[in-house]
Amino acid sequence: MRLTDREIVLDSVLLKKGHRLDVGLELNALPQKNLQTTAKPKTWTQQEANLLQTSVFYWRNKNYQHQHHYLFSDPKQVFRYQRKGSQNTPLGIFKAGEKITYHHADGVETFLFEPGFAYEVNQQRERLYRNQTFYH
Repeated sequence: MRLTDREIVLDSVLLKKGHRLDVGLELNALPQKNLQTTAKPKTWTQQEANLLQTSVFYWRNKNYQHQHHYLFSDPKQVFRYQRKGSQNTPLGIFKAGEKITYHHADGVETFLFEPGFAYEVNQQRERLYRNQTFYH
């Protein structure tokens, strides 16, 4: 996990099929068993910025007619967008070229993810705007 001033790495986690995993860390009592911490600068490194720029989906906030929107590439992990504010909203992690499904009150749209852009989507088209949130 990347925090403001450090990175925390868990070396092992027990996963059980059908069970949810909750992780809680006491930051004032680090290091803990099975856990490594590394100091990091308070700004993204170039490598971190590049990884985020090529994987985070940004929804461009507009005056959409409907309040709730749903986005996913895998139906087991759905991102819900609720209109608020005027900034671009990060909605999830996707791979370049991955097929994304967008559900809204008027229907369903599908398109391929192109990293580095903020998206506006309607029934006729997807519109992409250059997004440089993570560039130094």
